[in-house]
Amino acid sequence: AAVLEITGIDIQAPGKEVEGLLYLYSGIGVTAGAYLGWTDTSGYRMVGAEGKIAAAVGLGMTIRVGMHEDEKSVRIVFFLSNVGGDVKVFV
Repeated sequence: AAVLEITGIDIQAPGKEVEGLLYLYSGIGVTAGAYLGWTDTSGYRMVGAEGKIAAAVGLGMTIRVGMHEDEKSVRIVFFLSNVGGDVKVFV
């Protein structure tokens, strides 16, 4: 529902091509970020936030969503603790 509100694209509609990566990781560090709709290096206008504190097992969350500048795909990046994904849905 959040992707539909932000991008105007219904990613649950049948016939959409999807590609993505699943991440499992561990490490040490602190991360914080805000995505305010600027175009990233891949051409997506990302909106969202992230925050993480990690010492082997991480505690944090990331969610960002963006439409590609050609408006032919939507990118969704999400992380929760030590598992995450980076998904592109082609419309």
